[in-house]
Amino acid sequence: MTLQLHQQQLQHLWNKKTYTNKNKHRSPIPDGILAFESLFSVQAFSTKKENTKEKTFALIVTKRLEDELFTYRDAIRDRHKKYKLNWGDIALTPYNPKVIVCDFDEKKLNSAPAALIKIFQATDNLLVDINRARRSGEFSHEAYQEYYHHEITHLRALIQRVTKICLSFHQKRKKIVAELSHE
Repeated sequence: MTLQLHQQQLQHLWNKKTYTNKNKHRSPIPDGILAFESLFSVQAFSTKKENTKEKTFALIVTKRLEDELFTYRDAIRDRHKKYKLNWGDIALTPYNPKVIVCDFDEKKLNSAPAALIKIFQATDNLLVDINRARRSGEFSHEAYQEYYHHEITHLRALIQRVTKICLSFHQKRKKIVAELSHE
């Protein structure tokens, strides 16, 4: 399945393999694909049929992740609405960004990974309108860079937090399983 974006930097945040660096150094920073797959993995443990400590732990972590993702998505949408109320006509200068297609495994699509995709879409919509507003004279290029940098920085931080929580879940889950097998 595909996710359609319009900002190249978002494409690189979604899948860092799309960005070829001259020195071929792999960035230790996680991308959206890793966060997407990590979210799916945690949620898969929360949907196991048998009731175990592992499943209970997965349910708690899934709830925490979903709460954070839903809150983040709602904040982007609220910020976008607020900005649009303060901006004038942002369609004054035509701007039709190129569509960039990003892939993801639809078999891994459940509530938490879907929320992450919606965050990317909401961020993309906001960045497109920020670009339109700048082109239509609503603010300077410097202000545009501040808006843009703010959104990208916060999305990158979210991806890092989500991936770290998921990694921590698996480490603690393995510890729980090991402790239970020694009993």
